[in-house]
Amino acid sequence: MKILFFIPAMIGGGAERVTAVLCNEFVKQGHDVIVATNPTKGSYPMDNRVRLLSVYNAKKRLLGGLRRLFVLLRARHIVKTERPNVVIGVMPPFYLLGRFATWGTGIPLIASDHTSFLPNKLMRFNFVRHHLYGFADALAILTEKDYQLLGKKYPRKVVMYNPLTFDVLSHVGERKKVITAMGRLDVWRIKGFDMLIDAWVMIASKYPDWVLQIAGTGSDESMNTLKQMVENKGVTHSVSFLGFVNNVQGLLQESSIFVLSSRIEGFPMSLLEAMSQGCACVAFSIQGVVNEIITSGNDGVIVPDGDINALSNAMDSLLSNEDFRIRVAGNALQSIKRFEAKNIARQWEKLFDKVCK
Repeated sequence: MKILFFIPAMIGGGAERVTAVLCNEFVKQGHDVIVATNPTKGSYPMDNRVRLLSVYNAKKRLLGGLRRLFVLLRARHIVKTERPNVVIGVMPPFYLLGRFATWGTGIPLIASDHTSFLPNKLMRFNFVRHHLYGFADALAILTEKDYQLLGKKYPRKVVMYNPLTFDVLSHVGERKKVITAMGRLDVWRIKGFDMLIDAWVMIASKYPDWVLQIAGTGSDESMNTLKQMVENKGVTHSVSFLGFVNNVQGLLQESSIFVLSSRIEGFPMSLLEAMSQGCACVAFSIQGVVNEIITSGNDGVIVPDGDINALSNAMDSLLSNEDFRIRVAGNALQSIKRFEAKNIARQWEKLFDKVCK
């Protein structure tokens, strides 16, 4: 099967990383995969069998409306030339591009959305997401929670979980006395780092040889805000800000515990990654999203949204009971395999068969 993706770029975001993982898996399964994008240095690693085509004119510096017109015409040309079996438009702007490019061709179009449908007035392209996805032959959404939120809207919607980006470890192994959290510091309120710090303050004195580390980049203002927060709480000695981490997989393999303290998440890839690398994980429910990943008490611990006391107690239970911590981490290595790329790719293939009939 020939599969064509339209996506703005292949660098820097979760949707881009997921697309790269899927493309690599599809070519392993013998499919012909094309990505129409803006190929740039630093893009996520792609199998050399995946063909990258530019939807932009690199030779001419076109501005404004001329540039947009070129992109539309170029996308249409790619579809007519390649004649794929199915087209996937990743995120709202390139879903619209895919809709224009395939209009009247008879080639099915799948809209692939990578953001939660929980109310969010700040979300860009809300009009597209809430009114125009109905023109797609199928809509791939992140979670059962989103499926419930949308109700009868978009009857051709289907839940398509994100695939793991790392291979699952075979065993937990030795760990440092480290609790890890990850996320962009500029959105620390969304990532709930303030609540995480408050939860750590409650128990930090009990575990003087443990460190809470937060990985992620951000502006000097955001970094200073969080550092001041830590200083005001008196836990400077036990909280570390790592900044950009090149080897996230290695970081997680060294960490004993991973905490997801977010107020909002679409589908938390960092949680999947942490479970796949043998971390014992604690997370807020995030309005039920995390319940689709963790079975609380078995392969992780889920606490009520915004309950800082419960978050602190959950961390405490893992810190104080090594057997429980290792058992939770070990169970996670087994349960998380359902998100392996090969399994998610099979679900996509079933969707392809459905829309191509």
